[in-house]
Amino acid sequence: MQIIILILGLINYAEFSVINYSRQQRLLIVSLDGFRHDYIERYHLDNFKSFLNKDQASKAPYMNPQFTTQTFPNHWSIVTGSYVENHGIIANSFFDPKLNETFSRENENYSNLKWWNSSRPIWFSSVDQGLKTASYFWPGSDALFSDSSLYKRLDFNKSITFENKVDEIINWFVKEKYIFITMYHHQPDAAAHRYGLDSTEFNKTIKEVDKSFGYLIKKLKESKLFDSDDFNLIVLSDHGMVNIKDYIILDDYINGNDTLVWSETGNLIHFKPLINQDIFFSGIKKIPNTSAYFKKDLPEKFHYKYNNRIGDIVLIADEGYGMILMYGKKLRNGQNPPENYEDKKKLL
Repeated sequence: MQIIILILGLINYAEFSVINYSRQQRLLIVSLDGFRHDYIERYHLDNFKSFLNKDQASKAPYMNPQFTTQTFPNHWSIVTGSYVENHGIIANSFFDPKLNETFSRENENYSNLKWWNSSRPIWFSSVDQGLKTASYFWPGSDALFSDSSLYKRLDFNKSITFENKVDEIINWFVKEKYIFITMYHHQPDAAAHRYGLDSTEFNKTIKEVDKSFGYLIKKLKESKLFDSDDFNLIVLSDHGMVNIKDYIILDDYINGNDTLVWSETGNLIHFKPLINQDIFFSGIKKIPNTSAYFKKDLPEKFHYKYNNRIGDIVLIADEGYGMILMYGKKLRNGQNPPENYEDKKKLL
């Protein structure tokens, strides 16, 4: 087996003589949401460390996420190869002015093709080559493409444990003869947002993730996949994480009657002003610990301006700061880093 650990960054393929290229190679991609590139050393994750000491394993130092550093945009970039502005999933939740509707996993129309049809995901490239393909909870895998019945997929259910997923995926490979499978797990991201990176609760969760990874390796060995020369494993993530040191209450600076909000996350907000844009912009650019941009002025390196779902004005929080638009809103202790090139944004 060839194994590649990607701490969300550049793919580093090592050369292994054990790979038998005369046989159809099987591939499992596992995404651990919000797994920052330094977690293995920082939290002394023994199962990851032990695995990386194997000759078959290769680890990239890190990967850079796409802007914006959110779950849905980055997972969709991973499976489509497209920048966020091209595939159109510009945030975990956003308004589409052409459709006059809001995208969110909580909405009934979340899986409707109208949100997803700007890019074609890799599952179909796999199917086109005659490969038996499946996805276990990967964000976007339940989108209703006309040919989505060609690959196995399951509707997201947070109550399904990592171990449950592993057991079913092993069965898919061994008994049902699947060739390409993607799998998503919502931790450690959920715990980081709720408790912060220095909490006892997060330390417990990241240790559980390490234990679950050990279970994956154990089951791969028991099923003989681990020692097979035609099986490959890639472990990666979608973005990094930082602690929140303070919150910016935007109600102190913005009159809610002056603008529509097209997308709101803790580190990034899209505005559609109802008053003169220059006047609105002159006000929000004074908000401390943030950066405000007209859509047309967003840095080219973000690849985040050429899409009609992006607001006319975008406000980005500085690292370590969160933004909320109403008093009493639930606060988070951990935050996806706002941009995508600094160290804490890098991922597994």
